[in-house]
Amino acid sequence: MGLKAPCLVDLYHGTLGQHADSIMANGIDMTASARKMDFGRGGFYVTNDARQALDWAKKLANDRGGVPAVIHFKGPKAQLEGLRSKIFSGPGDDVAEFIRHNRNGGAMHNYELVEGPMLRNLKGFLREGKPPVLNGHQIAIFGDRAAELFTGSVFRRAGPPTP
Repeated sequence: MGLKAPCLVDLYHGTLGQHADSIMANGIDMTASARKMDFGRGGFYVTNDARQALDWAKKLANDRGGVPAVIHFKGPKAQLEGLRSKIFSGPGDDVAEFIRHNRNGGAMHNYELVEGPMLRNLKGFLREGKPPVLNGHQIAIFGDRAAELFTGSVFRRAGPPTP
């Protein structure tokens, strides 16, 4: 009888140490942000690229002060696939218009998970009419069901301790 472990997906969240500590102690707070982001208002963002998450955490620490931290999630693939999702396979007009809609405060969608590339030239794309620069990887989750799934999938926190 061969038992197989469930298929897990490694995902990473780059943040500041105090926020990582809060997530580890209390879970993901979906009300923590209502900012207009690439994939909707608020949301909780992760990536499949550990280096990208670490770079983001370091940027936050440099910009805001504090220590960088990365939370590593091991999410069950079957449950992630069960969320109401919108998946953009790569750069293109469809993801660019979706991001423009969300960054400009358009009506909120009803997806629990949105996946695709990151917009790297926010000001140029939205205010100066330049073509979008889309690369990297991001997943945004929305709603309590997705937050509970991720909170239950925390594997570990990496980074120096918060002073």
